[in-house]
Amino acid sequence: MGEVLNEYFSFVFAMEKDMKTWELEEVSCDILGTGEEVLDVLECMEVDKSPGPDQTYSRTLQEAREKITGKIGCDGIIGSAAKEDRCGMCNGDDKSCEIIKGDFNQSRGMGYVEATVIPVGARRIRVVEEKPAHSFLALKDSTKQSINSDWKIELPGEFPMAGTTVRYVRRGLWEKMSAKGPTKTPLHLMVLLFHDQSYVIHYEYTISVNNSIESSSEVQKQLEPFYLWTNTGWGDCSVHCGGGTVSR
Repeated sequence: MGEVLNEYFSFVFAMEKDMKTWELEEVSCDILGTGEEVLDVLECMEVDKSPGPDQTYSRTLQEAREKITGKIGCDGIIGSAAKEDRCGMCNGDDKSCEIIKGDFNQSRGMGYVEATVIPVGARRIRVVEEKPAHSFLALKDSTKQSINSDWKIELPGEFPMAGTTVRYVRRGLWEKMSAKGPTKTPLHLMVLLFHDQSYVIHYEYTISVNNSIESSSEVQKQLEPFYLWTNTGWGDCSVHCGGGTVSR
């Protein structure tokens, strides 16, 4: 699927109309594209600078399809080789980027445990389990859009969250989450544990150095206390004979 984009081009299209050949210096074309790639050219019109409706020339379509092909660069130019760096800067050199990597280890407990908070502006988000486990990754944004929250397990797929699209993959007991970003609100990464086990996940994302300090402050505001019950076994009785108490 794509959306219709409108672009102006200065290509010269040779056209035949009323037994005469016309050259159109400027042409406006409706393009079916994704914002990153041209899928098709739907219609082209002469740019008419005089009053009145533009003239539509279907004969230009074939030539347009031959000329307007390939990728759309991050500078918005079709056929451009311009690319975003890791922090989304067009033709950037990655020097303004900070790559955040971390591990979350959990060996005891049951229920939801927060692993980390991914800040606003994060890109190239990747979360992966170290090995298959009897547990689930969970994700929630500030608008309560979520994956695997409230004890409801979702099927794998794509989920709109925090201004981006999160891709959730589950193969058997192994899971992975990824998103291109940038995030517009913080993302709370959690794990749902069912029993004591050795559980490890790896996560990483990139963020602009310019807003990393600001994002860290915002994350601290978003943090909330998290409480978890866990079984620790019975303690010793407070007395040897009669009237004592025991706790766990």
